[in-house]
Amino acid sequence: MPYGFLLKAVKFGCVGCVVYLYDTLAFTLLLGLMENSVIARVISVASAILLSWIINHTFTYRYAWRELEVQKFATFFVSQLPGAMINAITTLVTLHGIAFVGERPWLAVAIGSLAGMISNFTMAHHFVFSRKD
Repeated sequence: MPYGFLLKAVKFGCVGCVVYLYDTLAFTLLLGLMENSVIARVISVASAILLSWIINHTFTYRYAWRELEVQKFATFFVSQLPGAMINAITTLVTLHGIAFVGERPWLAVAIGSLAGMISNFTMAHHFVFSRKD
């Protein structure tokens, strides 16, 4: 496995940890405000994708672009939807289906995040931030 790919995977994972903390906080706060776990999850995941874009753009894949562009963000957002769906569905299934996890929303988000991470990295690395040289 090439060193560059491994380094990107580690950086992407570090960004994922930061985004996980944000996502957990957002989801927990939204659950307290609206008590609708589906809407809370959709909002927290969408905003987590935005945060992931900003951090990955400036940290993991600095070489990819010089500026934050709307079209490139849209490409990133769409590329993250499969992983986001895996994440959200896994989170909601574990939140409502496993009593121990249901009492700990942060654990449901962690399980969902891990479930969607491989898809997210694959899509970002190969389709969004790939070098064209």
